[in-house]
Amino acid sequence: MRNTLQPEQITKLKEFRLTTESYESKFSVNLGILLEDRNLSEYLTSLQAKLNAPSKKVSASMFAKRFGFFAVLHLYAMTMLNKELQSTLQDTFIEVDETLGNLWLPSFRIEQLSVNGCLDHERVEWREKVVTSIFAKQISPIISLLSKEANISKLILWENVAIYIFWLYERLLEDPSNEKEKLQIQEDFDYIVKHAPGKLFGSYNRNPISRNFNEKMYIETFKKEVRVRNTCCLYYETTEKGDRCQTCPVTCKFG
Repeated sequence: MRNTLQPEQITKLKEFRLTTESYESKFSVNLGILLEDRNLSEYLTSLQAKLNAPSKKVSASMFAKRFGFFAVLHLYAMTMLNKELQSTLQDTFIEVDETLGNLWLPSFRIEQLSVNGCLDHERVEWREKVVTSIFAKQISPIISLLSKEANISKLILWENVAIYIFWLYERLLEDPSNEKEKLQIQEDFDYIVKHAPGKLFGSYNRNPISRNFNEKMYIETFKKEVRVRNTCCLYYETTEKGDRCQTCPVTCKFG
C-alpha cells in the first residue's frame, strides 16, 4: 500500500533528523557512495580532523552514534505513523549544515521519498520486513564497513545505534499524548529488543540490539538511574578534558 507522507508527518519526522534540504558541504554525501572503494575511509579521515579526534577509530564511533538517528527516523515512522520510509543506501544522503560550526550533526535526505503503509491484520509480517530493511539492508553494511576501515569492534558500533533506539521508545512511552498508541509502542519496542531474530539485523545469530539492553541502575554520582553501556563509545577522546558520557561503563562502574 504505497502512498506519500502528509506535510504534518514530514514536519514531525524532521524532529528526528529527516531533511528535505541539500547542503553544499564535503560532509554531505550519498550513503551508497560511502560503500564504494575507500570512500568511507576518506570520509572518516576528514571527520577525524573536524572532530579533533585522535584516530579514525574514534571518528568511526562518532559516525555510528550520529547514524543511530537513521534507525530512530525509520522506527518512528514505523511505530507512530504505520509507514515504512522507502529508502536504500543509494538514495539516502547525509546532509550537514556547515553553519552549525564545528558540530557534525547530520540529517538524512531520501530522494523521491515515498512510504508503504500496512493493514492492521498484516502488521506483524509487515513489521518484520521493515526491520529487515532498516537494519540488515542498510545499517548493517555501514557498520561492517566502519568496523573494517577503522579497526573498531562492531560491539561498540551496534551499541552506539542501540542507545538511541532505547531513547526513542522510552521517550514515546513516557509521553502522555501517546496514550492511544502506547500498546503498539510497547509491542514494537519489545519486538526489537527482545524478540526479533538476529537475521533481521544482518549475518547475526543473536539480535545485536537486545544484547545491549541493560536494566537501568541508580548511579550515586549522578543521583539518578541510567542504563550503563557495555562498551565505551570513545567520546571522551574528542574532548579537551576527557569528559565521559553519563552512561559510560568506566564512569559508572569505576568512577
